[in-house]
Amino acid sequence: MVVNVETLLNIKNALDGIKVIDKYVTVNGEVEKPMTLLVPVGTGVRQLIDHCGGIKGEGMMVLDGGPMMGKMIDPENYSVKKTTKSILVLPEDNVVIENKKRAISADMKRAQAICLSCRMCTDLCPRYLLGHDLFPDELMKRLYKGSLSDEEIGRFDFAYLCCDCGLCELYSCVVDLSARSIFNYLKGELARLGIKNPHNRTDLEANEFRQFRKVPVSRLKKRLEIDKYESLTPLSEFTTDIKKIRLYLSQHVGAPAIPVVSEGSSVRRGDLVADIPEGKLGAAIHSSIDGIVKEVGEEYLVIEK
Repeated sequence: MVVNVETLLNIKNALDGIKVIDKYVTVNGEVEKPMTLLVPVGTGVRQLIDHCGGIKGEGMMVLDGGPMMGKMIDPENYSVKKTTKSILVLPEDNVVIENKKRAISADMKRAQAICLSCRMCTDLCPRYLLGHDLFPDELMKRLYKGSLSDEEIGRFDFAYLCCDCGLCELYSCVVDLSARSIFNYLKGELARLGIKNPHNRTDLEANEFRQFRKVPVSRLKKRLEIDKYESLTPLSEFTTDIKKIRLYLSQHVGAPAIPVVSEGSSVRRGDLVADIPEGKLGAAIHSSIDGIVKEVGEEYLVIEK
């Protein structure tokens, strides 16, 4: 197993009956004072950035997560989830941002036109090297038509094997194609068609060349144009007074949590506000502040002090 350090800490806390109501979040990139903060779950991202001195300059984009797997967010209307590890601020002309902004239609058209069939995306794919039947180059070659019918999409169930690391897109492809984005598109289409992940092999054997195909982190950082942000992010005290939190009902594996409070309810820090649906996989959500439930929506709860 690969376990994030904070996840390991939360497992220990769970055994002691301590809920996940606070998050360690690193704020880095184009901010005045990069730092790591312990903040209540549901804290607005704008408050974190302001606490770090604000954004430097104009034309910046914000990611929830790192440069490889992070998602672009609107800092004015986005809050910290239980899965948030970092908030990364990058210029809009950074190669990472440019790739994330590209539409799937453009990625499909580019794959149709300029794939060289060089196999680099497959040869460096971590999942392929672990022994999974995942061949990004085969996917790209099959897109010569530029579009796929529902019947054709059904034959791409190996898309479920992609772990969304982005190495094919951000490092291996010499003509700037993105197998990752097409795999993500296919996962959504497979779900729409009701096709579940059929891949459950346990007899995996790592590729014999795996040890020679690892990507040097120093080169990767230069390729992503983030090597200049290799600054210390000290654990610092978060002194901002949080007056309102937004708790997303889907911020974990499985089904969204079901609210167990109503508008006007009074809650204390640590109180259960949304629970796991009966018979489903999911996670409970607890309030990270004392306050009043101001909104119970389909996607989130709002609690104010």
